[in-house]
Amino acid sequence: VIATDLGILLESVSSVGWSTVLSAVRLFRIARLFRLLRFARGLNQLFMAFVLSIPKLANVGAILALLLFLYAILGVKLFGAVQFAGPHNDQANFRNFGNAV
Repeated sequence: VIATDLGILLESVSSVGWSTVLSAVRLFRIARLFRLLRFARGLNQLFMAFVLSIPKLANVGAILALLLFLYAILGVKLFGAVQFAGPHNDQANFRNFGNAV
């Protein structure tokens, strides 16, 4: 947190690009976490369980996206001709697929 605050302060004060240097520092901080995972067996098991569940989470996300797609099409078909009044305006309506999503 202190490094981030320091980086914001340095970027506002000087014209030198400190963001690259601070990104490298943040990268080393993240690398420390992965080094810690090698030594802690319990954390390593949790991390591997998370990594192995990512494809399954992608499948769940794809099903949710498919449901969103289907309900958007249904909303356009059923509510596309509703007149603008009250909360239904040019930004919140079912006139086209983009607004329905």
